[in-house]
Amino acid sequence: MRSALAVLLALTAAFFGLLGWSNAQLHQDAYDVTTTSTTLAGDPSQAAGIQVTSYFDDRGHLFWSSSYPADAPQEAQTRYGFSQTQWEEDWDYEFGSFEISLQSVGQYSSSSLEDLVTPSFLSLLKEVQDDYPQVTTDQQTIPLSHYTDHIPLYVSQYLPGSSLFLEVTDRQLTELLENYFFFPVPEGLTATISLETDEEGLLQGYNFFLDDDNCYLSSQYTVRGDTVLFALIPGEGLDPSHIPGGWGVYALTGSTPEDLSLTTIYSIPNGGQVLQFFEGQEGDDDLYLLTVEQDVLYLTQLDGQNLQPVLHLPLFPWAEERDLDGTVWTEAGLAVFSNDGPFVMLVPDGANIWRIDFEGNIERQNDLGCFLNMDGTTSLLYDGERLAVTGSYWQEGLSRNVLFLAVYDRDGLAYLGTYPTSLPGQVGNLYQLSPSHVLSWAETDS
Repeated sequence: MRSALAVLLALTAAFFGLLGWSNAQLHQDAYDVTTTSTTLAGDPSQAAGIQVTSYFDDRGHLFWSSSYPADAPQEAQTRYGFSQTQWEEDWDYEFGSFEISLQSVGQYSSSSLEDLVTPSFLSLLKEVQDDYPQVTTDQQTIPLSHYTDHIPLYVSQYLPGSSLFLEVTDRQLTELLENYFFFPVPEGLTATISLETDEEGLLQGYNFFLDDDNCYLSSQYTVRGDTVLFALIPGEGLDPSHIPGGWGVYALTGSTPEDLSLTTIYSIPNGGQVLQFFEGQEGDDDLYLLTVEQDVLYLTQLDGQNLQPVLHLPLFPWAEERDLDGTVWTEAGLAVFSNDGPFVMLVPDGANIWRIDFEGNIERQNDLGCFLNMDGTTSLLYDGERLAVTGSYWQEGLSRNVLFLAVYDRDGLAYLGTYPTSLPGQVGNLYQLSPSHVLSWAETDS
């Protein structure tokens, strides 16, 4: 008994000794962290006064943060934490969804498809089955116009905590939306189809894919009270002439099939279409649209109460192959980036109406391999004269723990550098809801 107790005490002492050694090693590793920089363009002095703080974690056990002046990364101060239990992101918020797209998916039912798809789409599938009996074993390519005069839609929604659509099925919702958003089948459009049937030959599942990559549709939405406000983002080749009001912002409300209501609340002028539909920052009740109209990118601001436009502002020319990289809200305002060139910084002017305060071009930054991916690691800082932006720098042979920092002044790209660090782990595993690299102005004694 005494020998067993002695062994237990020895093991306990060894455990705490090991724990203490590990803790000491962690402290030593924290102090041994090094951060360097490589200048790709401009002068590092242009980043003076900018503080960078990066967050990392190693498999949910080790957590590191490193903060340093952008023009003196060797002065980095690093802190760490350790959790014996693996940390995981605690998702307290239950996300909803509201999706409208062209029918280019697959579905399966254990009984039949009648409760899943609209009568018109079910009729289409049955006609294809009659014309192509082998469609249950081999997929078939069909001329879509032989079976329907419009492109079928796919609609799904999940809005927890809302009274919207409580007694409405996705099939009923799809019928309403297909009647409102009637897209004629373009000439020559084909679809690839395969079907599943039960032993009696009744349809139980399908795969349906449009064969034109330019023929697509997506949606972006927000919920205001008992109404879903949404915009459609179309691909080329979709004809909006049958939509009341054309491309725009729409309001959908109702909890039962009988009281469903769909209206166009804003029509985009000049034959334009939406690239992004989004909300303002906290405390800003207005809604925002980025649209392309006659080869120009516009910002439209809709009043949050009456949903009428209060701003329709041209931002910069829009090239045919250009894409929208994204938008970033900051304390100073709103930044809008294209993927290949122009960007603007907007600030509030008077009663929360926005104006362009800064313009630039990210083409040279892209040429040097520093792309804005809007992947949760992007942070932005603006003081009226300088705009700084950072994000993850990806290059073969480098770890994830490298960021880039770009600083723009009114003459263009003033500085671009990369910042490798010896910190272990991955960027952003537990920081998905906020940037993993955060920029701030350095505190001064004045």
